Amino acid sequence: MPKNEKDITVPTKEDYFPGIPVVVDCDTLQEDDWHKYRLLGIGGSDSPIVVGCSPFATPNGLFHIKRGTPVKLDMDTDKWFIFEYGHAMEDLVARMFAHKTGFEVLVDTRMYRHPKHSFMQANIDRVVKLPDGKIAILECKTTTYFNKDAWKTGPPRYYEIQCRHYMAVCNVDVVYIACIFGNTPADFVCHRIDRDYDLEAELIEAERDFWENHVMVGIAPPYSADAEKEIEVLRKHSGKADPTLPPIQLESEYLPHVEQYLAVQAERKRQEKIVDALKEKEKSLQLPFWEELGTATKCIIPIPREEGSYYEVSASPRSRTKTDLDKLRLVYPDAYADCVSVEEESSRVFSLKKKKKKKGKAS
Repeated sequence: MPKNEKDITVPTKEDYFPGIPVVVDCDTLQEDDWHKYRLLGIGGSDSPIVVGCSPFATPNGLFHIKRGTPVKLDMDTDKWFIFEYGHAMEDLVARMFAHKTGFEVLVDTRMYRHPKHSFMQANIDRVVKLPDGKIAILECKTTTYFNKDAWKTGPPRYYEIQCRHYMAVCNVDVVYIACIFGNTPADFVCHRIDRDYDLEAELIEAERDFWENHVMVGIAPPYSADAEKEIEVLRKHSGKADPTLPPIQLESEYLPHVEQYLAVQAERKRQEKIVDALKEKEKSLQLPFWEELGTATKCIIPIPREEGSYYEVSASPRSRTKTDLDKLRLVYPDAYADCVSVEEESSRVFSLKKKKKKKGKAS
């Protein structure tokens, strides 16, 4: 571990980025105030959303956040753990980086703003003092073991975009991005990202367009290709369903959309029938192997023309946990009441059907 460990954990006020305006020192802010400052511009974690490469959010969703659109239905109740875990692990990632490189790593709690493009802001994880006296930035990440392959040749693109945003705001040429994906020293990866002014110019233009032509004028960007996330955005800002409300009367301009939807739905059902038939065919072709296997879990079929090669057929047992909720409710009512809860609106089921008004009744 680094000799001077306090340098990694104690914020300093040295001027690391000369000429870069400081918006606020976040070390002095309450969380609610910090979120208010984030609304004043586009931050590093916002930048991949703006360019449409974030797996976590869409430009339309970010637009509503920056506009301060009220959230009426909380659909992110478990995300607090992800953020808390990432924040708690930051220091360990920074310590691992310092241990691997020998570089001096420092905390900087200030929020910076681009000197020319005021809509660009940056909260960096760590400052790195390089041996030649130059300053770099360290971005600290965590992920699961299942995502380690995504980090083999470099960080995921959405994280690279975030790092390039920080380069632009703070005017630095190097960002290191380090990640821990397990609980051993071997489960650590780090990549160096060097500044690319052409990519940076494209990013700045995309952020300028998003900020000036959407956020500032209140015009939402087009929906992305991720319809599931876009529906979440609409539900989040609309609120809980109210079954007591009367039907909304839409104009006939929606009819082409209805016809297109029904055509796509019919094609999906046709394709599902084909898939179901293929699955059934697969099952029927399994029967001879099940007959041979009996209680065994594997059988081997040599390939005559390929010495040493063979096909392996397996039928491995799987277990699952079942909960008898009726028994729990009837026999252990206190435990049932304590452990079982119902979300008022975990989802909403969309349906589009053709109907006719009943005589004497409204539809």
